[in-house]
Amino acid sequence: MINRIARAFVVVLVIIPSLAFSKVPSSIRPGAVQKSIEEAKPALPKAYREVPLKVPKKKRETKKLKKEIKVLVRGFRFEGNTVLSDEYLARFVQKHVGKRLSFSDLEKVCDEISEAYRERGYFLARAFIPPQEVRGGVVVIKIMEGRLGKVEVKGEKHYKARFIKKHFTPASNGVINYHKLLKTLLLLNEYPDLRVHATLMRGERPGTTDILLKVKDKKPVHFYLDYNDYGSRYVSRHRVGSTLVCSNVLLQGDSFAFRGVVGTPVEQMQFVRFDYNFPINSHHTKLGFHYTYLTYKVGREYQILDLRGRSKIFTADVVHPAIRTRTTGLDLTLAFDYKQVRDYLLGMVTSDDELRILRFQVDYNHLDALKGRTFVTFVGSWGIPDILAGSKRRDPRASRLGAGGSFLKAGLEIQRIQQMPLETYLIFKLGGQLSWNDLPVSEQYSIGGEGSVRGFEASEYLGDSGYSASVEWQVPPPLILNWRCPFSKEKRLKDVIRLVGFFDYGRVFLRDPLPGEYKNVGIAGTGCGVRLRLPLGFDCKVDVGFPVGGVRPSKGSANGSKYRVYVQVVKKLF
Repeated sequence: MINRIARAFVVVLVIIPSLAFSKVPSSIRPGAVQKSIEEAKPALPKAYREVPLKVPKKKRETKKLKKEIKVLVRGFRFEGNTVLSDEYLARFVQKHVGKRLSFSDLEKVCDEISEAYRERGYFLARAFIPPQEVRGGVVVIKIMEGRLGKVEVKGEKHYKARFIKKHFTPASNGVINYHKLLKTLLLLNEYPDLRVHATLMRGERPGTTDILLKVKDKKPVHFYLDYNDYGSRYVSRHRVGSTLVCSNVLLQGDSFAFRGVVGTPVEQMQFVRFDYNFPINSHHTKLGFHYTYLTYKVGREYQILDLRGRSKIFTADVVHPAIRTRTTGLDLTLAFDYKQVRDYLLGMVTSDDELRILRFQVDYNHLDALKGRTFVTFVGSWGIPDILAGSKRRDPRASRLGAGGSFLKAGLEIQRIQQMPLETYLIFKLGGQLSWNDLPVSEQYSIGGEGSVRGFEASEYLGDSGYSASVEWQVPPPLILNWRCPFSKEKRLKDVIRLVGFFDYGRVFLRDPLPGEYKNVGIAGTGCGVRLRLPLGFDCKVDVGFPVGGVRPSKGSANGSKYRVYVQVVKKLF
């Protein structure tokens, strides 16, 4: 006890005054450290994008009559229609009332009715003229709307047939709609290691269509190891992580993921994250629970202060896929975060952010005719004070003066991947955050590091509001495009090697800067790199970033302020 008091006395009188004249790097705060860890998460396999639906084409059989009799049509009556009303269908035939029409003319009227169904997505519907005696000039048009018959599943191994079939339950004995059917199939194919193709066949009962689902699935368990040097010189620059992802753990269609990251040495940083979600209805709405824990200590010249950070985050969310088409996807998320973020000095708590946050998120993506895909993410966050033992509106324990548990902020991220000539790609990124309040450190917008402005340390600068932009050009290696890749019979070098050039820019703004802080500051970086997708499950990413412009990296940067190397290696074990 006496030694601890003596140490604190020396630190307070000697060390702290000397450090007071130098700005403590923002990259050692808990929120900033966690962001640098999240940036290094391995990219998991993407959803299956091929359209998994085959529809047999039908041709109308027309009979050629030598001489057709025409009748005076005074009206039409519809039979068999359930999804479209008589009033709606009457719009398409009203122009034919009062005319003398032959059987061929009436077939064309039926084609117009069938087309009206197809425009609404009922692509199996067919209107026809049944045998009848026209009385009073009223012609009967019968409609077979295309109802769902049997659903048969073949080839499943790790996903149960009952689980796959239940997604078609809402349409059973109902009319098949192309958009709803395609959405169901696309969402089924988003489950890990599940590939489902559908073939439509004539049903056993008249007017019905059966669906044959051909399944190819694998055991949905994967394990990855990874290394990166995205950390700072103060908090474990070199990090080793592992990721386990598995499905069908407790329920069919659920997903469990674990990620662990440790620093070198291990005691300097430990990070764990658990994710579990499961579908709660046949519309693919999912309920998820997440837990994140981070603890670390600061080294180098700050080691004597015994600076430490710890954060715990519990999250519950509901994700609903609102739109799925061949080209477009839209997800809506409502989430609640329970955050505890603390800083320590000599074993004592120096800041304590107890944040309770309600989040609304929209994720949108679209593939257009220009051979490019655009991704847009909007996040609105509302910090709610004084609930569940949370921070006050303006809390003296907050990590920033004037901040607390009450805040409102909005974030927007836009990414465009554009295919270019000669098998090259341009990647544009634009992101930003707008806040109406002074924010705790973990909620601030950060610039610097991999995923932001390369050439600088992760979270080199933080602000209540800010934006960043990036352009990256990926090209295959010239001259050796079609050389065969070693250890692979099918892949060529152009499939495994991409050369990269990039330029990044970011700027942040503080509402109420403290002495020694910038009101706003912008940084820029440029550089080059390489992306390797190697055989045997290895992925490698290397970037070299050079800071440009007037603002240079902080003294905590590696290699002084000349450049920064970013390396990530991921190995998929199974």
